[in-house]
Amino acid sequence: MPIVKTKKGVIDYAHHEKKSDFWDVYLSARSRFYLGTDSGHMVMADYFGVPSLISETPLISTLIGMNRYDLFLPRLLKDNKNGMKMKLKEYFTPDYISIQTNVEKSFKNKGLALIENTDEDILDATKELMDRTSPQSRSIKNFNLGKLQKEFIEKGNQLLKKNFSLDLVVHTAPSEKFLEKNSDIIN
Repeated sequence: MPIVKTKKGVIDYAHHEKKSDFWDVYLSARSRFYLGTDSGHMVMADYFGVPSLISETPLISTLIGMNRYDLFLPRLLKDNKNGMKMKLKEYFTPDYISIQTNVEKSFKNKGLALIENTDEDILDATKELMDRTSPQSRSIKNFNLGKLQKEFIEKGNQLLKKNFSLDLVVHTAPSEKFLEKNSDIIN
């Protein structure tokens, strides 16, 4: 992971000299929000009710453990043969959701390539999450999901119900701007 340039209000905790178990817990509990991957640390933020922006993961199963106030910024997949992005209906299948280890190799074996999140995608999603949270009280503001976010959640839940016998539920979605940019995955 590259070192983050010094910026006011940003702590590059991964490279900080004071990184410790204590600070792992303290920052998880006291942060305005968590921005990171679907590593184990996201669970710590969730435990304290801290909203999360989970990015850089192609695993749609991450959505199942997220809350309404969180945001998900997936790495999309494209078919190497035709260059088309994978559709939402394909992400919510047992064949795809079951991939949890050797992720990149599994996708490569299926003829799929990962599409990186852009800096703009991450910035837009971060701004949306900042709009949902209050810096003074670290609480969630009332907010409305966008039209595409509602559609994403509705279709995701329909697909989960159709493809799985368990009561799995999607509560959140990618940022509205990400879905506008990638609306073709929903249809």
